[in-house]
Amino acid sequence: WESYREEVSSASAGPFVGRAAPYVASIRLAAELMQEATGVKAHAEALQLVLECALEGASTAERHRAALRDLWDYLGSRPDLHDAREEERSSREVMVRWDQGPPAVIARSLRRWLDREGYQLDVVEEWARLGLLKVAPDGRTTHPVEFHSVGRRVRCYVFTSKAAAEAQPT
Repeated sequence: WESYREEVSSASAGPFVGRAAPYVASIRLAAELMQEATGVKAHAEALQLVLECALEGASTAERHRAALRDLWDYLGSRPDLHDAREEERSSREVMVRWDQGPPAVIARSLRRWLDREGYQLDVVEEWARLGLLKVAPDGRTTHPVEFHSVGRRVRCYVFTSKAAAEAQPT
């Protein structure tokens, strides 16, 4: 089991592969034990498919985590994109409301940023699935948030405290 786990872990350097490695190792060991006990050989292609699926899933998880970290770094380094009080308003583009409660990023701005940075929109769905975005009971991932700089409510993706913890460098 240890050698199988190590083999899977070394297939990629990302932490998500490391999390999947014990499961893949357990499946491979179970197949080996089944063969010893029953004489029925596990299908090698099926075991390879399990490994490929684990690596693909880990790669997807890494991409979503990378997108979150990149977004957090971008917003943290660009205070000019933060919402401003009425007395500080200007004609600049605003992207995030970070001053009260959890960060709220204007949906349209986030979608443009993801596209510009080479990420697919599926990262938003994955963030929601992982509990990194606030999700309404009806499944909606955008919420109206009051922005001082535009003087009205704007549809936003609202990040959870879990997102803030996940976005921090390890």
